Amino acid sequence: MIWKISAWKDVREKAKTIFRNGGVYNVELFPKNVKDVRKARAIKASILSTTGNEYRSSILFYGGSDKIMTWTCTCEWSKYVWNRTPPYKHLEGRPCSHVYALYLFYQSERLKGEWRKWKGE
Repeated sequence: MIWKISAWKDVREKAKTIFRNGGVYNVELFPKNVKDVRKARAIKASILSTTGNEYRSSILFYGGSDKIMTWTCTCEWSKYVWNRTPPYKHLEGRPCSHVYALYLFYQSERLKGEWRKWKGE
């Protein structure tokens, strides 16, 4: 059971720590034949949290964009984030730090791809 709801600032900071420490690994892009992250419709990875727990997170994007359509994670927050009651409705759909770390990884790879494309590689 979740006893504390973290501030969004704290969730982002934890995600940045996970990302910087190499906690996003075993990354898969979908469709499977896509090699360029900019063309991926979805991304899935293992996430090593700051407490040492491992989770599986995934993000599905709106076609051709980096906007998140939906996400999943095997952490506890994922169990409680949807269909919230009125006092907590404002938290509905808010990603956990693991999903946000995956999103940071995705954005980082997109920027690397754009940089390579700009340089003509």
